[in-house]
Amino acid sequence: MNRKGFTLLEILIVVAIIAVLVAVLVPIAVNQMEKADITRAWADVNAIETAVTNFRSDTKEFPTRDNNGNPNIEDVLFTGETWASHGETFASGVGYGSDQDRMWYHFNTNDNDRYPAWDSTTLIGWHGPYLDRDPLDPWGHMYILSTYAMTHPSGGTTYYSWILSAGPNGRFQTDDTVDTLQGDDIGKWIYEWPQ
Repeated sequence: MNRKGFTLLEILIVVAIIAVLVAVLVPIAVNQMEKADITRAWADVNAIETAVTNFRSDTKEFPTRDNNGNPNIEDVLFTGETWASHGETFASGVGYGSDQDRMWYHFNTNDNDRYPAWDSTTLIGWHGPYLDRDPLDPWGHMYILSTYAMTHPSGGTTYYSWILSAGPNGRFQTDDTVDTLQGDDIGKWIYEWPQ
């Protein structure tokens, strides 16, 4: 009788080949996914920077008004519904002031008409929306725009306005008093005070 089938040795060889391929290909795939997440975070940071630039070009001011229209109030703007509600943490000594507000209200809706509207005679005023969405970073955390430097702080300390993602670990490590990214944060500073 002529039986056709696989021997135990043949099956073990096939399983070993599959295991080797998985061991080689999975880290490559994971690395590519991590790179894609970082690329997306950088694209979002650049979109927020463009929103700030266009906003300032139109309104001749920074996005720091509170919901009553008072200027130079907000210390930090964030994406998402509420402040630090997506599992974000902050490294020791990293803080962005006590006045936080949603980026959405400044760049997408001009909530409570906090900024004067653009009109055809002055060509000055809010003329958004400046962002097409309210993005969270690829890891599900908020982006922040530190605006403290834009409100002209005093005291002789240099401050930087950062656009930041907390990166893969979800922990903001870059303070607004440093000019280089810390930890695995992703972002860039766009304004320095004093000038």
